[in-house]
Formats: sequence, structure tokens, C-alpha cells
Amino acid sequence: MKKFLTILGAVSLATTSLFAQNADKSSQCPSPQQVKEMLKPLNVPVTKIEQIEPFENIPSLCKVTAVIYGQKEVDFYVTRNGEYLVPFIGKVSFKPAPIKGLNEIWVTSLRNPNNTFRLGYTDDKQRYFIPQLVKVKVTAENIKKLDKYVAFTYGNNPNAPTVYFVTDPECPFCKRIEPFLEKLVKEGKLNVKVVWFPLPFHRHAMAKAVSIVCHHKGWEGLKEGYISSDWNTEKCQEIKQKIEEGKEYLSQLGVKGTPTFIKPNGDMMTGLPQNLEEFQKWLGIKQ
Repeated sequence: MKKFLTILGAVSLATTSLFAQNADKSSQCPSPQQVKEMLKPLNVPVTKIEQIEPFENIPSLCKVTAVIYGQKEVDFYVTRNGEYLVPFIGKVSFKPAPIKGLNEIWVTSLRNPNNTFRLGYTDDKQRYFIPQLVKVKVTAENIKKLDKYVAFTYGNNPNAPTVYFVTDPECPFCKRIEPFLEKLVKEGKLNVKVVWFPLPFHRHAMAKAVSIVCHHKGWEGLKEGYISSDWNTEKCQEIKQKIEEGKEYLSQLGVKGTPTFIKPNGDMMTGLPQNLEEFQKWLGIKQ
């Protein structure tokens, strides 16, 4: 299996030395077929390789532009010797953290300058990389604070259980579970509180999340992938800021990806449920 590195920006000097050791000094990049072979063990749904070219900022890398799921164009990087794959590279900046002695590490996408996210933390001398700050214990009281960050609620049966659905408008695995959640809501068996967790590698995730709330599109907007042209204007800035705050709070609770389901008592499940009957029981729905 090919080696897979998750590198978001040049966070440490170890990254530079690794590429120096493994770089192919040849000016050639891997062929589209070689890249597809690299992706096979990772189950990445690439349908087309559009372009492969040397990445001028890091000589040992080649930039790959590809289409995934038949429609979304993405960039990722491979070493010229075809030994390593780097899913994302971004420009790094630092901001003071609320905890004395720490700075926040912020990464801006090379492809989309509007896509900026916090990678983690470092000390004042940038000697250590801290992925995230996580509260030691998640309690029902912590979960109640999530209501502040609920984008919208789907379902209004006071006698049905409620689940927080942590999702990304472009998350393919979330899309697979949406019809099942919709069925339960329409049957009056469940209420769904949607909380946004837009992922940095989904190009329009933040834009769609903001648009759906800003224009009150709700569940139908989520299903349709609604996006507006004014999502990044002053009209919607307060909503965007709230989504960013909510994502940070979710990270503190231990959320790392989507879909994640959280019950009001603090129970949490991450990933696509494999057994819908068991999932239904977990939600507290009687058969």
C-alpha cells in the first residue's frame, strides 16, 4: 500500500527533510495511470485526472487536479517518485490563542483563499504541534450548549427523540444517511437538529452552510445543495461567524469528522451507521 501523509502546510521542519530524502530528482511527474494506482488502496472516488504538473513551490512534489464523484474538482499532491500522496497544502499563519503561551495555527487553502481553518496550536516558539484542545469530559450540560449552534431543526414531534446531526453540506457519507433520517422524521419518530461542521477539503461546504441558513432553506436546502451568491457578504457574515464558532465547539467536544450523531444525554456516534436497525435503537426509536 502506498504511504499516505496528511500534511496541512509546512507545519514542521520534518516535512521538508522528508521530501528531501524521498524526492525523485527527475523532472517527470507520475502518469495519470500511476496516480490512479496510488489512489486505489485509499478508496478515493476519482473519476478523472485532469492535469498533473510540477509544483513550483516544493520541487519534489507534483500537483494533481482531479474530479471526484463525477463532478467536484479537487487538487492534491504526489511526490515525483510516486511514493507519497499529500491530500492538502495550505498557507500557514499564526494568531494568539486564548490560552497563555499558545498560538493558533491557521491554514488558508491555495485553491480557495476564502477557505481558512484552524489546524491546531503551537507554543510561542513554534516548537510543538497540538492538533486540538479537547475537554476532558463531555457531559449532558456540554451538549445542551450545542443548541446555540443549531442551524435548523427538522421535525417537530415533542414526543419523539431528538438527535444532533453534525454534517457538512458536501459530505458524501452524510448524504447516504439523509434519506433514512428524513423517513424517520416524516413518520414522526425523530427530530433532527442540524449542526454544521464544514470540512476544509470540501470546496463549497462553508458557502452552502451559510447560504442555507441565511436564506432559510432548511432541510430541502441541505438536500439540494443550495448555495447563494451573497453568502460571503455582510448580510450573512454573522451566520458564517456562528458556524465557525460552532465548529470550534464541536472540536472541543471531540468531533473530528462527519457525519457525527449526538444524543441529548451526551452519547456520540461518528461515521456512517452500517446497521440501520441498530442505529434506530441507538436513537431511542421503538421498532
